[in-house]
Amino acid sequence: MRLGHRGDADDDRSLARFLQEPHFARDAESFVERAGLVAARAQLVRELEHGLAAARRVDARGERDAGRQLRAGRIEDQFRRRAEGLFGGIDAGEIAHAVFEPRGEMLGRLRVVARGLLERLGDIGDADEQRAVRPLLIEPRLASNAEAGVEAPRVGAAHPHLLRKLFDFTATAPDGKRPHEQHQRSPLCLTTTIRFARMSRKKRVVGTAGHIDHGKTSLVRALTGVDTDRLPEEKRRGITIDLGFASWFTSEYQIGFIDVPGHERFVKNMLAGVGGIDSALLVVAADESIKPQTREHFAICRLLGIPTGLVAITKSDLVDRDIIELVRLEIEDLVSGSFLEGKSIVPVSSTTGAGLDELREAILQSVASVQDRDATTRVFRLPIDRVFTMKGFGSVITGTTYSGSVRVEDEVEVLPVGRRSRARGVQVHGEPREEASAGERTSMNLADIALEDLRRGQQVLHPNTLRPSQIITARLELLADAKPLKEQIRIRFHHLSAELLGTIRFVDDTEGELRAGQAYVQIRLEAPVIAVVGDRFVIRRYSPAFTIGGGVILDAHLPKLSRGTRPEILETLASGSLPERVELMSKLEGLRGLPLDEIQSRTGIRREKLAKDLKRVPNVVVTGNTYLHHDVLGIFRKRAMELLDRYFKDNKMAMNVPKGEFIQKLIPAGAPVNFLLADLANQKIAVVQGDALDIPGRSKTLGGAEGELARMIESRFLDAALQTPAVSEIIRAIPQKPKVIEGVIAYLVKQGTLVRLAEGVYVHRDAIAAARAKLAAKKGQTIDVAQFKDLFGISRKVAIPLLEHFDREGATKRIGDARLVL
Repeated sequence: MRLGHRGDADDDRSLARFLQEPHFARDAESFVERAGLVAARAQLVRELEHGLAAARRVDARGERDAGRQLRAGRIEDQFRRRAEGLFGGIDAGEIAHAVFEPRGEMLGRLRVVARGLLERLGDIGDADEQRAVRPLLIEPRLASNAEAGVEAPRVGAAHPHLLRKLFDFTATAPDGKRPHEQHQRSPLCLTTTIRFARMSRKKRVVGTAGHIDHGKTSLVRALTGVDTDRLPEEKRRGITIDLGFASWFTSEYQIGFIDVPGHERFVKNMLAGVGGIDSALLVVAADESIKPQTREHFAICRLLGIPTGLVAITKSDLVDRDIIELVRLEIEDLVSGSFLEGKSIVPVSSTTGAGLDELREAILQSVASVQDRDATTRVFRLPIDRVFTMKGFGSVITGTTYSGSVRVEDEVEVLPVGRRSRARGVQVHGEPREEASAGERTSMNLADIALEDLRRGQQVLHPNTLRPSQIITARLELLADAKPLKEQIRIRFHHLSAELLGTIRFVDDTEGELRAGQAYVQIRLEAPVIAVVGDRFVIRRYSPAFTIGGGVILDAHLPKLSRGTRPEILETLASGSLPERVELMSKLEGLRGLPLDEIQSRTGIRREKLAKDLKRVPNVVVTGNTYLHHDVLGIFRKRAMELLDRYFKDNKMAMNVPKGEFIQKLIPAGAPVNFLLADLANQKIAVVQGDALDIPGRSKTLGGAEGELARMIESRFLDAALQTPAVSEIIRAIPQKPKVIEGVIAYLVKQGTLVRLAEGVYVHRDAIAAARAKLAAKKGQTIDVAQFKDLFGISRKVAIPLLEHFDREGATKRIGDARLVL
């Protein structure tokens, strides 16, 4: 169909026979071998060598100069190396892509090669030598010889115009941009030039959908030249079982096709592939019209929020026009009110090629309406849909990059398995690249991770960006033809490429079961999933497995919500702005607050973007990178006052509240403790001193019976001086419960009235001060324990702990068995 746009009549005739071969693009390598392009490449290099040798001989005969001969030989060697570098870098896939793309696009990219090669002639000879070499690049016979000698099916007889135009003297790529200087200066390689042109294209992913045997795979093969059935069983049975992939390149777009299975038994495989597509290609066979899997696949695409799409009526060559129009009416009725309403419906035949050009144009119109995916402000996510191993490389995963970007050598993490790895290599649409971005079909070679640790449904991310969850808060839509959905029934949860089991619990006012429409739910999964706000999902019954609904994830890390949650909370989760949702989430999280890393994990938005967008969040205070709600702080302050009052009422002789005890009773793990304690101090609710808290201005003097008892006990210790009484003596002397007396003594110690020298040894502070003053009279002298006992007339039981107390206070310094009085 495109030959009319590729060349003149001779070109068309020469290529037609080859293109009509039914297996022309089943495999890129076999295509190259059968077309003879490998031989053509070698032939072209030989022609360059022969031409240069002839030029050297002519030049040598004319000049009779050995130096000129040597220089001509050097020209030949250098130019041959450049020619081999140019064509030696072509791989089979690159040649296949180049040949099957429209002529204008192919020529535009390859013109860059010719211009760079011609410009470099100045580096390998003078003007005469350049004149000798230049004609070789545009010699028609060269092109003729390069294409000749290929057995049928063959590219054709000599058609020099095509190859000559490839080497036109234009220095710009088809998009108007010049190649990077590095590509111009280095030995030119056709592969590099083609890749340069492709990197600037917009990336889109198109997914097929439709009933089994409606021609999805044949249609993709007709559009791209790639047979997506790769499994032996698929080829034997003639049906698609797992996902297949193909690429189509245009001047503006790099489109990846995901071909999905149509059999009802393989819907789960279909779901693994359509989670990241930009446009849905619904396929309906003209001879069968709409079938059960047509409806189910269409419902899945609608539930997943696919933004746009189109419909292909396949096998149009098998029915007359009236039947096609009838099928069109049935399709319009099916898609009415959906994302496919008013979209293109194109009859095609993969066998005859009828309608393929119109379908290609409709696909381009469809993807043109899709916004570019966010590769800069969202975290990198690559849902795995295929894993395999390559000899010499190790584990390889593939998928559609859902958001963000990844570069070669980046550290990555596979979740939820929790394995760290390194992106040893990255390919996009089968081409090696330094970086893969959102919307691109991506393969990644992972270092230091075994194949058995990888499986479909996992996600590859940068470390510490997202975290797994097993409780999903969501808004669920039940399909109109589904049976009522009962609470706690086991379901299959499909999210991106993952399938998990779980149960549903209603959190709005839905009672018992959902009969129709929508409901707010929390889904408890049996295994963790990596999800963020706004992700789409589909649910299917556990058995028999068929699609019953789906919806949008509102949060993957909320605490458990109760039935009858206030509508305003659910509505904010569903439709609130980012600051409004952060305000709500910070309130629901309580004193733990909402760290910026947690917001990133819930939303998938990178920290840098969040910090800019959340500078003003209503009713929220920010401490460090944690967001605390004002209402939560208000409740905390009130509870702190109540706890302090109650503590001192229950412990009348307590001097303060131990900080650890206060935190344990009031502040949960993970909360910003220092900020909360500082807030209590700023609000004059508490005084924080070291490891204790107190109420500002609180009197520390005991009153009533406790005060009288304290004065009585203090008097006994004051009168005894260093002849301190034992606690047991105090208990025997005062008619009060032992615990009460021990509590008063502890109070006097905390107050500083008594000094605890050792277990059961207490001395009044005035007695300590008097002893220190008396000891100061011996400053500079040494004193041992016996002398110390005699000096104060005390027992060894009091003397040793008192000396140790003076050591700690700096009044004495121990030297051997004696003390130096300081």
